[in-house]
Amino acid sequence: MSFRMRLVPCALIAALLAASAQAANVDDPSMQEVIRAVLASGGNYAVAEDTQEGGDLAGAMLAGQEQRASPQARPADVSLPYGVRLFRLAKKDDAEGTPAFIYTARSSRSLRVWVGTDGGFVPAITVNSLGTQISPASNEYEVAFEAVAGRVYTIRLNEPPGSEGLYSIAIRK
Repeated sequence: MSFRMRLVPCALIAALLAASAQAANVDDPSMQEVIRAVLASGGNYAVAEDTQEGGDLAGAMLAGQEQRASPQARPADVSLPYGVRLFRLAKKDDAEGTPAFIYTARSSRSLRVWVGTDGGFVPAITVNSLGTQISPASNEYEVAFEAVAGRVYTIRLNEPPGSEGLYSIAIRK
């Protein structure tokens, strides 16, 4: 119980930072340096993209803090809510590799997993081990899939060994 109480201020601070980042443009190189610094210090960073469709920023912040019970801990799975863009750092020669991202569909509809990188690597995105990846723009990659309400999807980036750099991932329409 006390553990959760300590998480709330972290989640609120992160939510405020993320909200202010929307106005500051998270794709701007200077803002990406700020995001890199937050992630390198062991923090989490996310931005709500689609609050009209139920993006759950506060839930993402709490989930991220809970998964990082100790600074050395690295979760095997990361919850990826719809409408939330999560930022992560790929680390060169990281023995743990990139975590799996877990998405639970709230409704049945066409969706896509979108990944943006700083050019440090090209992911090989799969959704439940399937997917035809396209690149709609420079350093952007996506895989479309048909979501079924209540079904859980495992998303992997299959980051190449030796990759490093800032990337973000989101579930979008």
